[in-house]
Amino acid sequence: MKKLFAAIVAVTAFVGAPALGADMPLKAPAAAPPPAFSWTGFCLGGFAGGAGTRSVSNPDATNPGTVGPFPPGTPVTGCNFGAGPGLTPGCFASYGLKRSFIGGGTAGYNWEFGKLVTGIEGEYGYLHLKGNGQLPFIGGTPCGSAANPCDVFFSTQAGNWFATITGRLGVTADTLNLQWLGGAHTLFYGKLGAAVSRVAVSEFSPGSAVTTAVPFSFSGAKNVWGLAAGGGVEWAFNQSWSLKAEYEYLGLRKTVAACGSLPPSAAGAGGPWCTQGGIGGVQSLKAGINYRFNSWPMAAQ
Repeated sequence: MKKLFAAIVAVTAFVGAPALGADMPLKAPAAAPPPAFSWTGFCLGGFAGGAGTRSVSNPDATNPGTVGPFPPGTPVTGCNFGAGPGLTPGCFASYGLKRSFIGGGTAGYNWEFGKLVTGIEGEYGYLHLKGNGQLPFIGGTPCGSAANPCDVFFSTQAGNWFATITGRLGVTADTLNLQWLGGAHTLFYGKLGAAVSRVAVSEFSPGSAVTTAVPFSFSGAKNVWGLAAGGGVEWAFNQSWSLKAEYEYLGLRKTVAACGSLPPSAAGAGGPWCTQGGIGGVQSLKAGINYRFNSWPMAAQ
């Protein structure tokens, strides 16, 4: 009986062991650490800010349409309205272009290589820099009085649009040992490339003593290319979104001419009569927001 009992206990223990093992809870595998944050990927964004440029000079020239350059502040000694061909231009109207709101969108791609972040970015937006001037002299006499109104006006405008294509190169705050500024999630960058906008000039009059009360108007415009350069800082505040602050210079330094003929009944009829407007470099400050595609989850700092 003792041998039979021992055999039964041994068999029971052998059979029950797997069942007890099956009932034991299984240990969950360790969670994989989140991948490291990266700036690599496509991005879309928007921006808004302000822009301004220096003053311009808008002279009027007589036949045969010779123009510029005429820097701001050039002394005025009189005008040559109605004079013959070949005379030098006179009649300067120096004025400033009003500051403008600037805003639009961006699209680009970034690559992160070790301690460097490089990329390419296209920008398109709204810009409206405009100024107006009035003929200051005629025949050596200042304009503006009832006897000598000289109602001849000039206008220069840059915009209503602009575009840039630039390359970007930057480093992160952790590369500069500035962990307190956000480490890998804060990017300091510079940008360099090309900018383009539309510059237009015009000269017009409702009719004045200059033209024996005959109205006239003529204008000209062209797309102007120049340098785009600047820099800024961008901070990624979650997996996909980032904020940026940026300075950008648009080197749209150009003089644009417009020519036309006065009506036959006007004094100095014929032509062409020409005017020109010059624009300096455009300074801008902008704030923006970007959405990054294919971004990695944030790694713990």
